[in-house]
Amino acid sequence: MNDVRKEVWTGGLAGLATGLVAGYWSHYMTRFVPSLKTFQHPKYATLAILLGGSLGSFLGATVNGKNSIVYIGDIFKRNATPSSSYQRILIQNELEAVDKADDTFKRRQAQILSQKAAKASTDQWK
Repeated sequence: MNDVRKEVWTGGLAGLATGLVAGYWSHYMTRFVPSLKTFQHPKYATLAILLGGSLGSFLGATVNGKNSIVYIGDIFKRNATPSSSYQRILIQNELEAVDKADDTFKRRQAQILSQKAAKASTDQWK
């Protein structure tokens, strides 16, 4: 949970910095476009910088929050009591699937280790 919170804050701060720079750059570029001469007043510079910063901060925090939501996806299922027999069956099936995947992983890991050991023993005699 703390990792997700940290990701949201760092994403927000990175978005804020990027947005501030983008806002300043957009105001600076109005000098080179003749049709935007009216937007060279300092009040528009403030608007561009603050709007860019707030939009960047919002987008950075939102994107990093959405990307890191997978780390807390099961937080609502922990210690939950199923209210119906259908939910009990679903939870039981999910637990069985996790156990099966864990067993498969352990078997595969053991196979890889045995292959490495066999290869090391054959390489020793070369």
